Amino acid sequence: MNSDEGAAQGVTEVPMYASQILQSLNQLRKQGELCDVVLRVGTCKVSAHRAVLASCSQYFRAMFTGSLCEREKEEIELKSVDDMALQTLVEFAYTGKVRVTHANVQTLLPAACLLQLKPVIKLCCDFLQVQFIFSLL
Repeated sequence: MNSDEGAAQGVTEVPMYASQILQSLNQLRKQGELCDVVLRVGTCKVSAHRAVLASCSQYFRAMFTGSLCEREKEEIELKSVDDMALQTLVEFAYTGKVRVTHANVQTLLPAACLLQLKPVIKLCCDFLQVQFIFSLL
């Protein structure tokens, strides 16, 4: 038996525990509780938890853990991001769910690229590829 097997003996994983924690964090976010950052685009403000944003985005990880001035700010203005796209992407950070449509793909993709949300970038590109193929038929 190697040391990894020995360390894992007696450890029981609770099914769906991580998912339940994220759901709970999302509820806290929606209630405005324990949030430690507000993202602002124009007049649109979205409250969130830095740890959640940094865990899914290298952009936010660099912003919150590096030496950028935003590290200490409670409210951060984002430029070049559509307000609805920001709301959609923050929701994705907490749920892992996103709806890509004709109506939002043109604002969602550049915002996902800027914020470095690779799963959303892929979903947008897949959506556009399917739309392009259908346009050829």
